[in-house]
Amino acid sequence: MKFLLFALIFVFLFIGFALFDVVNRYQYKYHREEWERYGKAGGFFWFPEESSFFGSSIQRSVRMLSWTFGAEKWMKDVPSIYRALILMRICFYTTWILMVALLILAFGT
Repeated sequence: MKFLLFALIFVFLFIGFALFDVVNRYQYKYHREEWERYGKAGGFFWFPEESSFFGSSIQRSVRMLSWTFGAEKWMKDVPSIYRALILMRICFYTTWILMVALLILAFGT
Protein backbone atom coordinates (compact mmCIF):
# COMPACT_ATOMS: atom_id res chain seq x y z
CA MET A 1 0.00 0.00 0.00
CA LYS A 2 2.84 2.40 0.85
CA PHE A 3 4.51 1.75 -2.49
CA LEU A 4 1.26 2.41 -4.33
CA LEU A 5 0.78 5.73 -2.53
CA PHE A 6 4.40 6.70 -3.24
CA ALA A 7 3.97 5.81 -6.93
CA LEU A 8 0.75 7.84 -7.16
CA ILE A 9 2.46 10.82 -5.52
CA PHE A 10 5.22 10.64 -8.11
CA VAL A 11 2.74 10.39 -11.01
CA PHE A 12 0.59 13.31 -9.83
CA LEU A 13 3.67 15.47 -9.16
CA PHE A 14 5.10 14.71 -12.59
CA ILE A 15 1.82 15.60 -14.31
CA GLY A 16 1.45 18.76 -12.17
CA PHE A 17 4.98 19.88 -13.04
CA ALA A 18 4.36 19.27 -16.75
CA LEU A 19 1.12 21.29 -16.60
CA PHE A 20 2.95 24.11 -14.80
CA ASP A 21 5.41 24.17 -17.69
CA VAL A 22 2.54 24.43 -20.17
CA VAL A 23 1.10 27.48 -18.40
CA ASN A 24 4.51 29.04 -17.80
CA ARG A 25 5.59 28.58 -21.41
CA TYR A 26 2.34 30.17 -22.59
CA GLN A 27 3.00 33.17 -20.36
CA TYR A 28 6.55 33.38 -21.71
CA LYS A 29 5.32 33.23 -25.31
CA TYR A 30 2.24 35.48 -25.18
CA HIS A 31 2.65 37.61 -22.03
CA ARG A 32 6.40 38.15 -22.01
CA GLU A 33 6.33 41.49 -20.15
CA GLU A 34 4.42 39.92 -17.28
CA TRP A 35 6.72 36.88 -17.29
CA GLU A 36 9.74 39.20 -17.02
CA ARG A 37 8.10 41.37 -14.35
CA TYR A 38 7.49 38.31 -12.17
CA GLY A 39 11.11 37.17 -12.29
CA LYS A 40 11.54 35.11 -15.49
CA ALA A 41 10.54 31.79 -13.96
CA GLY A 42 11.76 28.70 -15.74
CA GLY A 43 9.82 25.47 -15.76
CA PHE A 44 10.57 22.04 -14.39
CA PHE A 45 11.25 20.50 -17.79
CA TRP A 46 11.56 23.70 -19.86
CA PHE A 47 14.18 26.37 -19.25
CA PRO A 48 14.33 29.57 -21.35
CA GLU A 49 17.70 31.14 -22.10
CA GLU A 50 16.74 34.41 -20.39
CA SER A 51 16.39 32.73 -16.99
CA SER A 52 19.14 32.32 -14.46
CA PHE A 53 19.29 28.95 -12.75
CA PHE A 54 19.08 30.11 -9.12
CA GLY A 55 16.70 33.05 -9.58
CA SER A 56 14.51 31.06 -11.90
CA SER A 57 14.08 28.19 -9.44
CA ILE A 58 13.01 30.60 -6.70
CA GLN A 59 10.55 32.33 -9.02
CA ARG A 60 9.27 28.97 -10.25
CA SER A 61 8.38 28.06 -6.67
CA VAL A 62 6.70 31.42 -6.11
CA ARG A 63 4.71 31.18 -9.37
CA MET A 64 3.71 27.59 -8.73
CA LEU A 65 2.41 28.44 -5.28
CA SER A 66 0.57 31.56 -6.45
CA TRP A 67 -1.00 29.70 -9.40
CA THR A 68 -2.02 26.84 -7.12
CA PHE A 69 -4.26 29.23 -5.18
CA GLY A 70 -5.06 31.93 -7.73
CA ALA A 71 -5.21 32.80 -11.40
CA GLU A 72 -4.21 35.81 -13.41
CA LYS A 73 -6.72 37.57 -15.62
CA TRP A 74 -5.23 36.39 -18.91
CA MET A 75 -5.49 32.75 -17.82
CA LYS A 76 -9.27 32.87 -17.68
CA ASP A 77 -9.39 34.29 -21.21
CA VAL A 78 -7.66 31.22 -22.69
CA PRO A 79 -9.77 28.08 -22.03
CA SER A 80 -6.98 25.58 -22.71
CA ILE A 81 -4.59 27.32 -20.33
CA TYR A 82 -7.25 27.74 -17.65
CA ARG A 83 -8.07 24.03 -17.97
CA ALA A 84 -4.35 23.19 -17.62
CA LEU A 85 -4.22 25.42 -14.52
CA ILE A 86 -7.21 23.64 -12.96
CA LEU A 87 -5.71 20.23 -13.70
CA MET A 88 -2.38 21.38 -12.25
CA ARG A 89 -4.15 22.39 -9.05
CA ILE A 90 -5.97 19.07 -8.86
CA CYS A 91 -2.66 17.25 -9.25
CA PHE A 92 -0.99 19.26 -6.49
CA TYR A 93 -3.95 19.00 -4.09
CA THR A 94 -4.13 15.25 -4.73
CA THR A 95 -0.40 14.97 -4.08
CA TRP A 96 -0.78 16.71 -0.72
CA ILE A 97 -3.64 14.42 0.29
CA LEU A 98 -1.69 11.33 -0.75
CA MET A 99 1.37 12.55 1.18
CA VAL A 100 -0.70 12.93 4.34
CA ALA A 101 -2.16 9.45 3.79
CA LEU A 102 1.35 8.05 3.31
CA LEU A 103 2.57 9.72 6.51
CA ILE A 104 -0.40 8.40 8.47
CA LEU A 105 0.18 4.94 7.06
CA ALA A 106 3.92 5.06 7.76
CA PHE A 107 3.83 6.59 11.26
CA GLY A 108 0.31 5.87 12.45
CA THR A 109 -0.28 3.33 15.14
